Formats: sequence, C-alpha cells, structure tokens
Amino acid sequence: MRVFNTVIIGLGNIGMGFDYKTSADGTVLSHATSFAIHPGFRLCAGVDPDGEKRRLFVEKFNAPAFAALEEVPRSIPMDVVAVASPTRFHCEDVLAALQHDPTGILCEKPLALSTADAEKMIVQCKVANCLLGVNYIRRFEPGTLELKERIQNGAFGACCKGTVWYTKGLYNNASHFIDLLMFIFGAPVAQRVIRNNRFWQETDPEPDFVLTFPGEADVHFIALPSENFSLTEMHLAFSGGLVRYQRGGADLMVYSTVPDPVFTGYTTLDPDGQKIKTDFKRYQKYAVEAFYQALTTGRPMASTAVTALETLRVTDSIHKEVRSL
Repeated sequence: MRVFNTVIIGLGNIGMGFDYKTSADGTVLSHATSFAIHPGFRLCAGVDPDGEKRRLFVEKFNAPAFAALEEVPRSIPMDVVAVASPTRFHCEDVLAALQHDPTGILCEKPLALSTADAEKMIVQCKVANCLLGVNYIRRFEPGTLELKERIQNGAFGACCKGTVWYTKGLYNNASHFIDLLMFIFGAPVAQRVIRNNRFWQETDPEPDFVLTFPGEADVHFIALPSENFSLTEMHLAFSGGLVRYQRGGADLMVYSTVPDPVFTGYTTLDPDGQKIKTDFKRYQKYAVEAFYQALTTGRPMASTAVTALETLRVTDSIHKEVRSL
C-alpha cells in the first residue's frame, strides 16, 4: 500500500479542532484526524501561525508544527498537502505548497474567494501535475450519495420546489448547499436575490435568494443570524414525495405520497417516512478515502477543483447581484 507523507496547513476547526477531544470515540471531523488514521497517509507536520494550536497538534499527533510553510525543512517530505486555512489564504497556500512538488492537494471549500484565484490555482496545479481536490464533504457522505441516487432514479418524481435555511454566510455555509444541489440536479438555469441582509463577519454576504434548477424547480435560500442559533437545513418537495435534510444532513428523512386515509381522493405524505442512514460523525474520512483512491487508482473525485470552480461561479454571481442592489 502506498503511503503519502502529509502536511496540514491551518490547524483551526476543520484542520484539527472539530474532533480534537472526541476523535477517540471514532469521530472524524477534521483533516488532521482523517489523515492520521488513514493507513495510506503519514501525518508529518502541521502549519499554523497560532502557537497554542501548534502545541496542541504536537501533543496529540506527535508530529512537528511550524508557524509558516517556509519554515518546514526540506527533510520533511510533503507528498500531500491539506489546505485548511481560512478561505482568503487558499490561493497563496496552494501556490506555496506547489513549491514542494506534492502529488496532491486537498483544499477546503470554497476553493477561493474569487474565480480568478481559483482559475490560477487550477492552472498551476495542472502544470505541476498535482491533483487538486476540494472538500465539499456532502459529495462523499454515504447517506447523501444514496439520496442523490434515489432522486436521479426518479424515486420521488420531479422536483417542484425547495427551501434551504442557512447561517454564517453565502461562501462559508450556503455554498455547501449550492454545491450539493448542483451535484444532484446540475447547474442552475436562473437566479434572483430577494433580499440583501447583512454581511457575516463583515465580509460574507447573507442574502435571501432563489436558484432555479433544470425542470423549473425553484430552491429558496433563507439566511438567519447565527448568534440566535446555527442552522443548515434543506427541504425538497417532489411530485411524489418530500425530502427533509436536517442538521446539515445528519438527519435525513424521505416521505412518499400515500392516499389520505380519511378523505377519499386526497393524497398526503406517509406520516412515518423512511430514514436514510447517514454517517456525518465521520464525514471527513470519506473525503480523504476518495482523495486516496484518486491519487492511487485515478478514480475521479466527486469534488474537484473543476466542480468547485463551477460552484464558486454561481456563488460569485449571487454576490455580484447583492452588490448591485
């Protein structure tokens, strides 16, 4: 089995923090844990400007940590780099990582804050013959993949309308569901911003907007202030059923249509529904396994720089409309 020496850039929540205290129970929610437990990767170093995060990384993973990528000595091999830094640093971190001739880079979503930066990253990785994968986790999670298959096989009929509730920004959180809907239905054919709300952390817009997907299915995105509570939830209404994708997808229920037991001639939803088993407690391990398969067998990843660029173009287009209001 080929083993890739791996360096993590960015030791924040998704880089290390989400499962720092819980990974012992099988939870896999961060890059550091997912690469550390995969037999095809060897976690060699972490990079973060925060001294306390570096200390925690060294303590848990028994590997060195550095304040900047340029401080990592050439004696530490860097076959693979995971870029888990804040989005505004993705482009410079990916380009800096390429100076170490990695075989692959797994980048957090969104790929960048602009299509220009994303295109630059893609071109440079192609020139370096370096695989650039993107961590849109729902494209790898088993329950979500089962849902996609059922929808595309016509299990619920045609999609009529949908709603997505989101907090913490268009780029940070809503983009997950833009990407997921594009994964299932294809690129949207129209968009419309309904209301321009605030900017999360003064940089990431939180508009209410509508995306229309092939078949004239409108999906309404509605933003909420995260200081009240966090919410990422989607409902999709079909001609023959309903999908409830709740707690970010961790709770996934589908409901088929049935004849109303009381009112003759009426149709309602099966009150019991059916639960699709998901594994969001270990979502990161599926992304890393797909990355490994792409590196070793050439199997295409479901979330690549190319698919992430298409998602970014839609997200940027919404942002542009927000700025014009």
